Amino acid sequence: MIIDVARWGADQELEACCEVVRKYQLGAENLDQFLQQERRPSESVTALEALDELEAAIRLQFSSYEHGLDKHIENIRAALHG
Repeated sequence: MIIDVARWGADQELEACCEVVRKYQLGAENLDQFLQQERRPSESVTALEALDELEAAIRLQFSSYEHGLDKHIENIRAALHG
């Protein structure tokens, strides 16, 4: 039973890795680094992706809100990029 669960998890990870290769049409060069970055993104990458989603939601919900939103988003992005 435990082996089956571990195998299922490994199969899921393998399929996700294969999807990355297909999505970006990757060759062998730097594939290991790219897969590691894509499958285990840094906290700043994850935070930037979350920020993009939040920005889109704010703009959709409050299309008239412009009170410094661009500057706030720009400041957060700059901080996350280090």
